[in-house]
Amino acid sequence: MAFEKIFFCSRCGTRLQKQLKICTQCGFDPNGIHPYGYVPAVGAGGIGWSDRADDPLYARYQKHKRQYSFIFALVLILVIPSFLFATGDLSFDSEGLVVTTVIALMFALIAVFAIR
Repeated sequence: MAFEKIFFCSRCGTRLQKQLKICTQCGFDPNGIHPYGYVPAVGAGGIGWSDRADDPLYARYQKHKRQYSFIFALVLILVIPSFLFATGDLSFDSEGLVVTTVIALMFALIAVFAIR
C-alpha cells in the first residue's frame, strides 16, 4: 500500500504541491542555500528557539510530567517485584531479595534520570 507524501511549508504551513519546489504562498524555497534564512525566530535567542520555554503552562506541564514519572516509577518498583514473588519466579531467600533490590534500584535510577 503506497501513501502519498504530503509536505507543508516550514515557514507559513501551506500545503506544498509535489511538482513545485517553492511555496506558492510565501515563496519559501526549502532546497535553497539558506532554507531558514538569517532571521531568528520571533522573540527567541536564535534560529529555531522558542520564546515559550518560560511560559507558565509549560512549567506546569513539566511539573506534572515529573509527578507522573515519579508515580509510574513507584508503581514499577512495587508491582514488578510483587508480581515476581506472586508467580513464584522469585523466592524470599537471599538471592530473591538481592534480585528484587537490584530491580527496584534499577527502576529508581531510571526514574531519577527521567524526573531530572
